[in-house]
Amino acid sequence: MWKALVVALVVAALVDALVAPALWRRATGDGARGALRGGLLSLPTMMCTCCTAPVAVTMRRAGVPRAAALAFWLGNPVLNPAVLVFLALLAPWQWTAVRALLGVVLVLGAATVLGGVGDRAALRRAGRRGTTATSVQPLVIEPLRTAPPVPEVADRPAPVRVLRSFARLAVLLVPEYLVLVFLVGVLGPWLVPVLGSGGPSALVVVGCCVVGALLVLPTGGEIPVLLALAAAGASPWVLGALLVVLPTVSLPSAVMVGGAMGWRTTAATVGVVAAAGLVGGALLAAA
Repeated sequence: MWKALVVALVVAALVDALVAPALWRRATGDGARGALRGGLLSLPTMMCTCCTAPVAVTMRRAGVPRAAALAFWLGNPVLNPAVLVFLALLAPWQWTAVRALLGVVLVLGAATVLGGVGDRAALRRAGRRGTTATSVQPLVIEPLRTAPPVPEVADRPAPVRVLRSFARLAVLLVPEYLVLVFLVGVLGPWLVPVLGSGGPSALVVVGCCVVGALLVLPTGGEIPVLLALAAAGASPWVLGALLVVLPTVSLPSAVMVGGAMGWRTTAATVGVVAAAGLVGGALLAAA
């Protein structure tokens, strides 16, 4: 997975250094339109949730509203076209239908609502600090960590701007990614047995949603996991929950985007994804 993360950092650095922030904002927009455009932008990139995080952070640094950035972050893993094709070829059609349906709901619905709430809350906080709406607008706000992005010098050569952006992103994101992936790996032997529980009890399904939101998987890695669990006799509730939650979020990814999206918005997004997992379990059990 580290190779994919390096690629994501390179892409994020290129976007940060070479794409004008105003162009990002014009290409996305806010509200439902921004979520739709952010979701469409996520389809050709096809990254896992951790690899999408640096690009989503860069979008927020450029002033892209939360709805569009959230849609891009969620859309990459949950609506990955290649994964949906493989899922349709290898698993029952109901799996693909549930994944696509709830993926669209998350990317268009949840991102629109949570992004709008987050942006309005940020503007209210800026107002309480005495900041004018005009000065807040270019950042839409809560930039990466606590320091605002340093404006790039226009006459710097493009390679210098790219390397500078890459170094900044790597210093901020890679250490926490490595630490969290290590911790999840250490805890894995105690977390994974929950996934193999075959009973459809509410506690088991909720446990699967929680564990699925913590674990780190590469792109498409949920397919062999789910096929193995199905062969071992896991219930449709478990399979449906993991079908949605496993690829969509992870603890390292949430931590990487938390400073840029806002911690409350990020936590609410993870909670909504977990709730969508419960709905996925119900749909697969009823199919």
